[in-house]
Amino acid sequence: MVQPNGGLAVEDIDEISRKAALEVIARTDRLAILANDREACVPLPHCDGFVLGTLFRQGTQSPLTRMPDLMGGEGSSYSVGERLLKGYWGGYIAAWLDGQGEVHILRDPSGAVSAYFRQNKGSIMVSSDLKLLVKCGLLKPSVDWHVVADMLFAHQLGSSATAICGLEQIMPGSETVTIGAAVRKLQLWSPQSFVDSCDPASSEENARELESVVKSTIAAWSSVHSQPLLGVSGGLDSSIVAASLVAAGSRPKCFTLITDDPGGNESEYARLVTDHFRLDLDTCEYRLADVDLDRSVALDVPVPSGKIHEAAYNAVVRRSAQATGARAFFTGVGGDNVFYLTHSARPVVDRYMRYGLSNGLLQTLRDVSRVTGASYGQVTMEALRVYRARSRRWMWRTVPTFLHADVLAQRQGRRFEHPWMSGWHDIPPGKQGHIVKLLRAGNHLEHRDKMLNVPVINPLLSQPVLEMCLRFPTWQSVTGGIDRSIARRAFSNDLPRSILQRREKGGPDGFTVKIIRKQRPAITERLLDGILVSRSILDRRELERTLSNDDVFRPDIAPRIMTLLDAEAWARYWTTLA
Repeated sequence: MVQPNGGLAVEDIDEISRKAALEVIARTDRLAILANDREACVPLPHCDGFVLGTLFRQGTQSPLTRMPDLMGGEGSSYSVGERLLKGYWGGYIAAWLDGQGEVHILRDPSGAVSAYFRQNKGSIMVSSDLKLLVKCGLLKPSVDWHVVADMLFAHQLGSSATAICGLEQIMPGSETVTIGAAVRKLQLWSPQSFVDSCDPASSEENARELESVVKSTIAAWSSVHSQPLLGVSGGLDSSIVAASLVAAGSRPKCFTLITDDPGGNESEYARLVTDHFRLDLDTCEYRLADVDLDRSVALDVPVPSGKIHEAAYNAVVRRSAQATGARAFFTGVGGDNVFYLTHSARPVVDRYMRYGLSNGLLQTLRDVSRVTGASYGQVTMEALRVYRARSRRWMWRTVPTFLHADVLAQRQGRRFEHPWMSGWHDIPPGKQGHIVKLLRAGNHLEHRDKMLNVPVINPLLSQPVLEMCLRFPTWQSVTGGIDRSIARRAFSNDLPRSILQRREKGGPDGFTVKIIRKQRPAITERLLDGILVSRSILDRRELERTLSNDDVFRPDIAPRIMTLLDAEAWARYWTTLA
C-alpha cells in the first residue's frame, strides 16, 4: 500500500506496480492500494479508504465483498477504526483518509496480515511483504544490530521496532495515523478490554459458548478457503480445528510429523483423530536435508524470530500442499495460548482476588495441585508469592544465554514491554499471564513461511475466539484438575475420549538434538566465526565451551542453539543486501 503525501505521481505508482508485479486496485488523490487479488479489496463507505484482506461481519460466516453503512449514524462518537474492530473481524489491513487529511492504517488484532511501515521520499509505504519494498527500491536494507540483540534477549516479545533500519511494524490491533511527516500510534484493540470483571458464567455455559464461537469462526474461514490442508498432532488444539472443519462440511487432507525418537512420534494420536472423522492422514518424517544452515526461516521478515529446525516443518507443509492440491493450510497454532494452558498458581490468586477465602478457592487450589503435580502447600506458597508481587510491573522473561557481557550490561534493569502490557496493574495475575501467552503466539506468527503458495489460517487466534477466551476466568481453565478445561468440555461430544484425556505432548526436541549431533562441526564453525560473534552480540567463549560438551543437548540449550543459528543465517543474508 502506498500513501502519497500531497500526491504521488501516477508514473511513480505505475513503476512500483510494474516492479512489484501488483495491480493498482484503487487510487485516490492521496492513497493508492496495490495487490495481487482485486477481490481482496473492499471499499470503505463514506470515506476514501479500503480494507485489504478477508473481512467478516460479527456473527456471520460469509466474507464481505462490499461494506454496509460503517458509520452507524452521524451522532456516533466511534472512529472508523473502532467501528471496524467492534463490528467486524478477519485477517486484514485497512487504510483510509479522514476529513482532516490524515491517513489511517489499521492492522487487525489477530495479526494475520503483516504490516511493515516506512516513510520514503515524503510518502508513507505500508507493505505485507518486506522484500517487495526492497525490490521496488523503496528500502535499502541495513541491519540494526541493537534491535537484533534486543530480540535475542527479550525473546518472543513482539515490537514495533524491526531489525531493519528505517522500517517499523504496525502492531496487531494498532492504528497508525499520519499527516505530512508526523506519525502517531493508537492502540485501538487491547486484550485488557475483554477481561470481564463481572461474576462469570458457569464452566458449562462458557464451554457451550466457546464451542459455538470456535465452530462459527472456523466455518467462516472454511467458506473462504476450500480444499484445506490440516496439520494434525493428535493434541487438543489441532483436533478442535479438525472437528470444526468437519462440522462446517469440509474434508481436510491431514498430515502429521514424526521424529525418530518415540517422544516425537504422535502418529498414534493423530490417527485416532483422523479415523474418528474419516479423514486421510499422511505421516511424514522430519528430514535433515530440509534444514539449511545458510537459510533462515525468518528470511522474509525484518526480525530474526525463528528457529532453524522449523525449516523441516515448513518443507513438509509445502510438499503436502502441492501433493494434495490444497488451497489453504489450517493449523491449531495458538490453542495452548488462547485457551490458557497454565502450570502456575495464578488461577488461585485470581479467584482469591475476586471472592476472597471461599470453598471455590479451595477447589481451585486442588485443581492447580492436580494439574501441576505440586502439593497443596507448594501451590499455596507459590500463590502467596504471586499475590505479594502483584503490584510490581511485569518483567518480561528475558533469555541471557550465550549473549555477550556488553549486551547484558546495556540491558540490565531495562524493562521490555508491549502496548498490550501497559496500564494493566488492575488486571489479575492470571489474566496477565494469559495475555503474555497471546504475545508469544503472535510473535511466532510473524515468521510465517513466505515460500508457501497458499494462505496459512490460524483460526484459534481469530478475534472472536481471542475476545471470548479473555473473558473466561482463569480458574475455569483448570477446573477438575484438567488443563484447558473449558476447551476440552466444549468439544467433549466431538472428540475421542483418549484425545480429550491426553495430558502429555510430544514435539521436535529429538530432531533438534539430531541436527546438532549430525552437524556439530558446521554449527560450531558457523556460530563461533559468525557475524553475531563479530558484532559482540554473542559470547564466543561460552558458546565454544557449550558446543564442545554434552551440555549442548540439554532441553534448555538445544532450542536456544536453533534460535541462534537462525538469527545468524538471517543476519548474514541481510548483511549481504546492505
